[in-house]
Amino acid sequence: SMIEMELEINQQFGEWAVLQESSANLQPIAGPGLTGMSNLGNSCYLNSVMQVMFTIPDFVERYVEKANEIFETSPADPVNDFNVHMAKLGNGLWSGKYSSISEESLDTGATGIKPTMFKNLIGKNHPDFSTKQQQDAQEYMLHLFNVIERNSRGQPNPTDAFKFQIEDRIECLASKKVKYSYRDEWMLPLMIPLEQATNLDEVRKYEEARALAESEGRRLPDDALVRPKIALRACLEKFAEAERAEQFYSTAVNDKTDASKRTRLASMPD
Repeated sequence: SMIEMELEINQQFGEWAVLQESSANLQPIAGPGLTGMSNLGNSCYLNSVMQVMFTIPDFVERYVEKANEIFETSPADPVNDFNVHMAKLGNGLWSGKYSSISEESLDTGATGIKPTMFKNLIGKNHPDFSTKQQQDAQEYMLHLFNVIERNSRGQPNPTDAFKFQIEDRIECLASKKVKYSYRDEWMLPLMIPLEQATNLDEVRKYEEARALAESEGRRLPDDALVRPKIALRACLEKFAEAERAEQFYSTAVNDKTDASKRTRLASMPD
């Protein structure tokens, strides 16, 4: 859960500081496309997703380049119009008007955008995103895609840039007959094969040292932490390897039997 993750991060503060570049001498930058978004206390999932969305040309073209057109044709109640709020947010991120590195803005933190109205509109009537609790960015992105699709009738749908097709190949091991099926997806979930870590020996030694330290009532120093290093290729190979399905009902033999299932990418997203 998110609470467990936060507890783990707090226990590993040294690693957390490195992730946030706490000791780095960072140079502030500003300008169009370099605008930050304020965390509303629980909106990091929303902010990260929207920052990524508006680096994609399809979203910039739909909501930023055509922002004036959206504003001019907005309904009488633009507060509840999704396209208006997308254009408003995109325009804010890309105009550069809300991105500054002046001494005053850096001292007061008065830079960036507060997406309060946007958050309220997208999460309206949703059991999770209407709350003030932390949420999952991937789940939020899929919810956002559904909202965009509903509001893209007669307009180009920018989420099509993510769309790709999955091919499922199922072979009945009794008859050797094969069935192919296809489905559209917008995200590719991957299993992470921890046993294929390139630093597996180091990881095992660290786990043994940590277990010994815990049994003795002490903690290992933060810089002793060892994370598994797993190649993306290994995750993709895990995704594509054949699975054996037991008690599979085969119409070829009209009975339950074993089957082999293999999944492939039939097309690629833009």
